[in-house]
Amino acid sequence: MKGHYAAFAAVLLAAGMTLGACASNNDNGTAGTAPVSPTASASTAAASPSASSAASAAEADPLGKYDPPIELTTVRMDDGVTNFYNGDSWDSNIWYQSYTDDLGINLKNKWVAPLAGNQYQEKLNVSIASGDLPDLYQVDGSQLQQLAEDGLIADLTDIYKQYASPKLKEMLNLDEGIGMSSAAIDGKLMALPILNSYSDYAGFVWIRKDWLDKYKLSEPKTMDDVWHIAETFKAEGAGGKNTVGLPLRKDLVGDLGGVDQIFQGYHAYPGMWIPDGSGQLVYGSIQPEMKTALAKLQEEYKNGVIDREFGVKDYQKTCEVLTSGQAGIYFGGMADPLGCTQAGHDQDRALWVPLPLVSADDRPAKPGISVSPGGFYVVNSKSAHPEALVKLLNLFVDKEDGPEQNTYFQAKNTGETQPFHYAPFQAFHINENVDFYRAYISHKNGKDTSDLKQDRIDTIDKIKAYLNGDEKQWAWYAIFGDQSTQQVIDQYLNNNMYIFNGYYGPGTETMKEKNAILAKMESEMMTNIIMGTSPVDDFDKFVAQWKQLGGDRITQEVNEWAQAHQTK
Repeated sequence: MKGHYAAFAAVLLAAGMTLGACASNNDNGTAGTAPVSPTASASTAAASPSASSAASAAEADPLGKYDPPIELTTVRMDDGVTNFYNGDSWDSNIWYQSYTDDLGINLKNKWVAPLAGNQYQEKLNVSIASGDLPDLYQVDGSQLQQLAEDGLIADLTDIYKQYASPKLKEMLNLDEGIGMSSAAIDGKLMALPILNSYSDYAGFVWIRKDWLDKYKLSEPKTMDDVWHIAETFKAEGAGGKNTVGLPLRKDLVGDLGGVDQIFQGYHAYPGMWIPDGSGQLVYGSIQPEMKTALAKLQEEYKNGVIDREFGVKDYQKTCEVLTSGQAGIYFGGMADPLGCTQAGHDQDRALWVPLPLVSADDRPAKPGISVSPGGFYVVNSKSAHPEALVKLLNLFVDKEDGPEQNTYFQAKNTGETQPFHYAPFQAFHINENVDFYRAYISHKNGKDTSDLKQDRIDTIDKIKAYLNGDEKQWAWYAIFGDQSTQQVIDQYLNNNMYIFNGYYGPGTETMKEKNAILAKMESEMMTNIIMGTSPVDDFDKFVAQWKQLGGDRITQEVNEWAQAHQTK
């Protein structure tokens, strides 16, 4: 799913996305052993007179300091790429010290679990089942729903109104209130959302410019051009005897070999809920445009243009096709160079360039994305200080745009982890990665960039290093340079090109019951039609079965939800 590379970019690129923002585009959820001890934390017991007094003293100020200090607990997600220096750790770092110094909050980690393999989510599910929960922590959409139903998290409605700074309120509504609506259950604000930088979930046609030039081909303007280029590369053996025309991967969805962006070229949006023109939402996977796209994919598979072995290739195997120089065109995501194609560039100077999605007709191809939050921050219903979560986020956004920005957000040395990763509760400007591209262009055009944040300066330095011959910095140029993913995203944003998933709530009752079987049916239908083991007309049979086996009921539930969550 698309979250894989977007999350990777969030970790390594910029403060424009948090690690929690790794939900996939099609995720509608959007990743202890004992009961809580009464002495585990002062905040999970009944409020003491001193704690109540501290809250009262601080409540007039969004950044008011607790005196005496209070102790709160959390749990952490280890992203696998964050490194610590000078004796810092998940338990002791610049942010945890700031919580103590600035807010009088001593934050303690009950445990830290890896993000990889859903280990954090699995460990948190164990904690939820056992009741061994911290004061403040991050959850996904399904966990939020469960915790709210079980009465295990605090209602933050009034607390948010009272304590949230104007800056925090601005930040949490940058997606036009979608995240805040997702965090509301039965009219109550039960969490604070982690907003996704949705612009980064757009798709691209990645193509080897060096191969285009070699075979005197122009950049693709239509889907027919894409198929022609892929066919030419294969016929000419551009990558040797094992040249692949167009790589796909067996799960069919997501960056680096998914079919999402191919379908979007035919105005089809699988896995998304899209408006039908009458005010209702319909499921993209059962619309007529899907059949048109599947018929073309079947044709190109039969012709040998699509990798005949894609059915046994996972993400890693697809990456190997690209890094080994066997393919020169594919559909992928914003940060692919950081995870895969830099390796290919290192081997044979493969000059991959990202291009906008192209259409099969005269209507523009628009990237389809979801704006659902990447997660939620919740407060234990037993906590004596639910307002502390809001204060921690207030502090984060205050330092992000304040005089200490470089200290708390920028690495001291090239290659080190940016210290904002140490903070467990974050709120960023969404869609900020495109600003790195805009900063580079301003610098290139000779405009005054003396007031740029250090992370922008660092990125510009990496781009300049590549242009001066340091090929190891190519990925930064491919993402932020002249012809880059962020350059394309700038076009997408300026031209209002995004198609948004109309449903961003938790799983409906019928989704919970039927989604697994419906998703399996959908995946098998797509694979079988593409490979030609089923005729294209089997798509119509799938649509009828999908509707009968719960799809019609899900459609009704989705539209009831959409009506209740209309932006006012």
